[in-house]
Amino acid sequence: MKAIKLLLALISFTSLSISANMDALDFSQDNFCPKSPKAQLRGGLFYLPNNTEPYSGEALCSYLTNGQHSLRGRIKNGLHVGEWLEWDVNGQIRSKKNFLNGSLNGLFTNWGRNGQINTKGFFKDGRRHGVFIEYYESGKILSEGKYIKDYRAGEWKFWYESGQLKSKGFFKEGQRHGLFVEYYDSGQITSKGKWNDSARTGEWKFWYENGQLESKGFYKHNQPDGFFVKYYDSGQISALEEWKTGDRLGKWDIWYSNGQMHELHIFRKGIEGSENWYLNEESLEVFQKDIASYLSLAKQLGNEANEEFLKTQSQLENEIRVIEKLKAELAGRVANGNMPINLLPGQGLLLIDFIDDCWVEIQDGNGNMVLTELMTEGQNIKMAVQAPVQLFLGRASAVTNLQFAQRSVDLKPHTRKDIARVDLEL
Repeated sequence: MKAIKLLLALISFTSLSISANMDALDFSQDNFCPKSPKAQLRGGLFYLPNNTEPYSGEALCSYLTNGQHSLRGRIKNGLHVGEWLEWDVNGQIRSKKNFLNGSLNGLFTNWGRNGQINTKGFFKDGRRHGVFIEYYESGKILSEGKYIKDYRAGEWKFWYESGQLKSKGFFKEGQRHGLFVEYYDSGQITSKGKWNDSARTGEWKFWYENGQLESKGFYKHNQPDGFFVKYYDSGQISALEEWKTGDRLGKWDIWYSNGQMHELHIFRKGIEGSENWYLNEESLEVFQKDIASYLSLAKQLGNEANEEFLKTQSQLENEIRVIEKLKAELAGRVANGNMPINLLPGQGLLLIDFIDDCWVEIQDGNGNMVLTELMTEGQNIKMAVQAPVQLFLGRASAVTNLQFAQRSVDLKPHTRKDIARVDLEL
């Protein structure tokens, strides 16, 4: 085994040595070669040995093994000028460059070892400036766009090696800035949204490969900010989330794939800092009983309670009020009409159907805000609400049906600039 390892190491070393020897240059000729030890670089200018004037003339380098040219161009007053060409030892061209006063200027082309172009573009004053195209080894285009002073600018496009568009979008000073669209290899869109200095901003949408919307929501400074709606690949809504600059906030609704709501999450700042409540009617009852027991103990202690304990007591009393409000909301909410609704005295059945996104606020007759939520296409509201009801619709045109207490409601008299405010009575 040791002998085999030694043999492999020897073969590897020999291969590297052969490769290095093949790439070695011939410095014995009289030609001026910038890579030769005879070429002197002083203050950024090329000189011949023992000369005080910068070199001007042809530059030529050749491989030692076969005399094949490696590099050819011109130097004027010690600086690269005009067209320069480079080859590998087999004569395959590797690059074609243009220089002006020592800096890359004009068309630049670079080839891979297989003879295919891998980069083509323009330079100005030594920096990429103008159209630039990159290629796969197969010769298919990888990317295409413009540079301004070495920074990506304007619209850029990127492709899969299959030739299918992978993404397209806009850049500003090298940063993603503006609309960007990405695609699966199948051609189906995968995401669409805007960037601001390489930070996601505004509304973004994401799709499954089957074409079904996966999620949509808003970003601010590259952080989720506002409402996010998520879907199963069947199209059924799976979650409605609320964010504040990257932090989970407020109510999160979670649905089963059959459309039945099964969880309500509440994210907020509480006594111990950031808390997450996973709520249903049973858990609210248990939590309320626990707090009630704690408050009862506080009253028994009376004056023996210290200031910090009394402060905690006040916070818990506030928690009781919050829970009562949540219970009222939870009792009135029904997902997609899958649960029976029992009307109490003074309540009416509210039905709303949506064909597009719409912000909804519902306040009952007791002054409780029983619903503040972004409804989306295909969703509906079916809930018992204490009258009189104050209803706010951020996009009235998204509503196809509105009924309260078995009566249809015409939104037109209550709508201004597509925003509706309606008072509903029994």
